[in-house]
Amino acid sequence: MSGVGNWVPPFPLSLGQFYPDASAPQSPADVAVVMPTILRPVITQAVASVFAQDNAGRVQLLIGVDRPSGSMEPLVQLLSQRPPNHSAIILTLPYSTSVRHGGPGPAPNSTGHLA
Repeated sequence: MSGVGNWVPPFPLSLGQFYPDASAPQSPADVAVVMPTILRPVITQAVASVFAQDNAGRVQLLIGVDRPSGSMEPLVQLLSQRPPNHSAIILTLPYSTSVRHGGPGPAPNSTGHLA
């Protein structure tokens, strides 16, 4: 393989943030919620709705950010106030997964838009 000796790895990328709950890390969740978003302001209402559900079990929230159009700060502030039985992961890939932006997948809801 010519040129391998000159290869310089790219900077490490952060793929997101983890917000743990009060349970042991290996404890299974009772409910999992997946929310794709481009960070429109309505995402905080959607997350607050998950937090308001009457569920005494462990809830894991995965928020996939695809090509953000808004600020992450309101979401981060809301997640810092999550209930003790809720964990959350914000996944921010370095590329878009949407067909509209060159990715392989269609938009997940009936309007064709991410929250």
